[in-house]
Amino acid sequence: MGYHAALECNDCRHIDAVLCNIAPEYQGFAYEGAAMGVCLLDRLQPWRSSQYAEFLSSGRNAFPYLTHVGKGWALARIPGGICRFCKTLMASDVITTDAASAKSVLSCLALDGYGFHQGYFLWESYVKARMEPRFIPAECLPVFRQGLGRSLCFVFGMDGDRIAKAISRFPRSSQPDLWSGVGLAMAYAGGFSAADVGQILQHAAVDGDGAALAQGVAFAVKARLRGGFLPEHTRVACEVVWRQPVETVAQFTDATLDELPLSSMLSTYAQWRARIQQIFVASRDLLV
Repeated sequence: MGYHAALECNDCRHIDAVLCNIAPEYQGFAYEGAAMGVCLLDRLQPWRSSQYAEFLSSGRNAFPYLTHVGKGWALARIPGGICRFCKTLMASDVITTDAASAKSVLSCLALDGYGFHQGYFLWESYVKARMEPRFIPAECLPVFRQGLGRSLCFVFGMDGDRIAKAISRFPRSSQPDLWSGVGLAMAYAGGFSAADVGQILQHAAVDGDGAALAQGVAFAVKARLRGGFLPEHTRVACEVVWRQPVETVAQFTDATLDELPLSSMLSTYAQWRARIQQIFVASRDLLV
């Protein structure tokens, strides 16, 4: 519905008016689809003023995380789009931690969206054959893999054993990023019982990737709370993995973002993920 709203509405205010009528649990997904539509129209209708930045920063858009992801879906459909975008992520430029800004470190989530797109729609190449895009810089691959990991939850029907088996076939260096994506999808989209979440955590922890899974869960928790609706499956996933309330884990994502060196979007994003994982390890040690 979000994608079609973007194609059918004349401006961002009309898109917001349509999306606000969607059930709260699914609004984030609608904004993701709408972001794809807005970005595609910006590209396909160069005579109109670009609307993506306005849509992202709209006061009614409570889903900037998903909006950045939706941009990645569009870049997957625009020839050469992801390659050009990667250059902006690597450049030393004025960047911000404001999620609703086109200059935000959260812009890296477009790479996550691109990875999900490739894993879901081209799964035989990117999941079964474990191919990686050769045309994007190596520095971009960790976030691409995070998105690819998210797609595994849907490709394998939310089956923890099948997800873990698929991840085990990837190179060891890729597996933490894949588990990060699984944690994000598991906590945001749902489809897993508390027992399932515990089983997935055990799978990830076998090779020491529990912290990567937890980092993905933390991102999902923050995105859900910012969107103003917390599904029960998000609360359950957080409490099983982190053993702490969702409000506490969301605060971790904010605290670890503070005072990060803003050298480039990619490097800042990587350090942010690492800090959250360190918090998880430290918190688990205290709980033992």
